[in-house]
Amino acid sequence: MGLILAAAEWGGEFEGVLDPITGLFKTPIIFGEDWQVAGVSLYFNRAMLIAVTMTLIAVTLFVAAMWNPKVVPGKLQSMAELVIDFIRQNPAHLRVDPGSVEPGTVCPNPASWHRLDTSLRHMALSPTELAGRGDRIIFSVAQGFVGTEAAIAFNEFVSKYASVISAEDILDRFKKVEDRLKDQPASSVTAIIEKLADHCKDNAWSAAQAKNVGAFSETLGGELLVTLWNAVSKTGNLPNIQKLHKLVGKRVVEAVKAGRDIK
Repeated sequence: MGLILAAAEWGGEFEGVLDPITGLFKTPIIFGEDWQVAGVSLYFNRAMLIAVTMTLIAVTLFVAAMWNPKVVPGKLQSMAELVIDFIRQNPAHLRVDPGSVEPGTVCPNPASWHRLDTSLRHMALSPTELAGRGDRIIFSVAQGFVGTEAAIAFNEFVSKYASVISAEDILDRFKKVEDRLKDQPASSVTAIIEKLADHCKDNAWSAAQAKNVGAFSETLGGELLVTLWNAVSKTGNLPNIQKLHKLVGKRVVEAVKAGRDIK
């Protein structure tokens, strides 16, 4: 009411009394006031400085999270490592069509997996810190985000995560993990092959590392052996492919021939 009376006393004339609304959106130009290309100004102002600064902070955090990754990752790596590893081995749990289940059923999707990971970490229940031992509350929380079936599978995966074998385990420590390979289901072995292929893309394998991959291939059946060879070949890393070919090439040919004979 006070503002209305004041406006009435001034006759409703505010021109010159208040700054124009456009003043809220003007930021001082830091440099480049006279820079133009085809009539477009290329100056750098405070808003641009804030945007660039926030981008650099985000990039820095991402690099810090991915720097020196480990088999059992730290808190920042939880989504990038453990949950993605779970989805890689259990792709059916990434997304479920709500139309294919009963109304009201909680279904997993990429966003719900992200929210689950964030919530667990805020509860000091980071899956990466519970890897190898699990926790009953993980199932209870996961059930609300991704549904019962996915929650059961995820909780079991977390409780057994210490037994997950990485590409580095095969390349550098094969003798230490050789016995553990006997207990790995086919899905886990396939995941190991995918990890080796990912590692092969951007890394140069030493002769010793290639030899360890060759030793790993000897534990595989014909179909998985061919899968390993195809995965490594698709990376296009010729030096690694050549080293592995010397070790497994003959057996791969034999496995392919055997497969054709069965057909």
